[in-house]
Amino acid sequence: MGAPAVKVEIGFDASASLGSNFILDDLVKGKLDNTTYTLAGTVYVDVSKWCSGPIATQRGRSRETDQYTAGTLSFTLRNEDRRFDPSNTASPYYPGIQPRARVNAYIAGVQVFGGYVDDYNVSYELPNICTVTVSCLDGFTVVANNFLTSYSASSELSGSRIVNVLNSVNFPATRSIAAGQALLQANVFTSTPQSPIPVLDHLQTVARSENGYLFVDRTGTLTFFDRYKVGTEASIATFSDTGAGIGYQKIGQKSQALLLYNQVNGTRNSNGGTTPVAQQANDTASQAKYLTRTLALSALENAGDPDVANICAYLVGRYSKPDVRFDMLSVEFQSVSPAVQALLASLDLVQLVTVMRTPPGVGTPATITKLSIIDGIAFALNVSSSTYVMTLQLGSVDTRNFFKLDDPVFGVLDTSLLNY
Repeated sequence: MGAPAVKVEIGFDASASLGSNFILDDLVKGKLDNTTYTLAGTVYVDVSKWCSGPIATQRGRSRETDQYTAGTLSFTLRNEDRRFDPSNTASPYYPGIQPRARVNAYIAGVQVFGGYVDDYNVSYELPNICTVTVSCLDGFTVVANNFLTSYSASSELSGSRIVNVLNSVNFPATRSIAAGQALLQANVFTSTPQSPIPVLDHLQTVARSENGYLFVDRTGTLTFFDRYKVGTEASIATFSDTGAGIGYQKIGQKSQALLLYNQVNGTRNSNGGTTPVAQQANDTASQAKYLTRTLALSALENAGDPDVANICAYLVGRYSKPDVRFDMLSVEFQSVSPAVQALLASLDLVQLVTVMRTPPGVGTPATITKLSIIDGIAFALNVSSSTYVMTLQLGSVDTRNFFKLDDPVFGVLDTSLLNY
């Protein structure tokens, strides 16, 4: 038990104050193959000792039918010596104190955020207190600031589309892209000042057409999983109030209409392939009981209408009945061992966890156990007050049995559902 180690580092451009660096054409520092003056680009500086007050990160999505959004990190640095002042040419980090500098955050020795500085906000309080609040975003912000300009896409799998679009805008960060299952239509995308097409919007449409997962992981890697990912995963950790797993401080349980959809409408983008025909899937029994609740999927990039119909049918089957689920839980790092701290820090989006809750009073079951997907991760750290809280936002997992060829249990004909 005890406070976890917290580390924040900023990648500044190499300068004389940050080491002995190679200088092209210099008679001494420009000598090839020397070991004193080496090639350098970005030099990461541990700024943790200047951190004061809150350090906050957040990544994920608001609910499981939405797409993942850009992750954020913010922290405050003491700046009485002006070392983090972008206007101070005498700073040891000048001229590297600028937006788009790389930034990483670690807890218990494990990276929990990788991204880019978005802004340095310098604040003065008389007579001599100065702080700099650093706001950061993950790699989604790089994608979002690019547009598809006369981009021609071929008919290809969803993973290939993502790779080719990223290559077209010279996306600089690391990536891990699955091949995908959905075949997409050929299309031409042309941005205009009146109708821009952000790259991120298109990639999220691709993820929606796959019914997959597109996000930036805790190390800053842009990641894409296909629709079968969750079905092949095992639970990473167990959270419990009985001592059978990692203890938590707070937990939330919901059963509401927010994720109740008994009609799903879908259509392809009309600019590619054959003329699209709108598709619709319904659960009439659910509509009679809960009234009609509609989920709309527009401008999908699937190659054919049957693919869109399959997505609609799957989602109706998944969401046409209310589901009791745990929607969040929080853990204080100082209440767990160093090994568990490292495990908590290593959790990432789309991973599965088991959550157990024993409510007070008498009831059946005595303990509620749910397999849940991690939809969001937030860290609320305060190095001044020594509080270190992680909050997981959780979603439900499709636990229906789907047919698996040759499986002795799920491969029996007429016993399991067919997937698409």
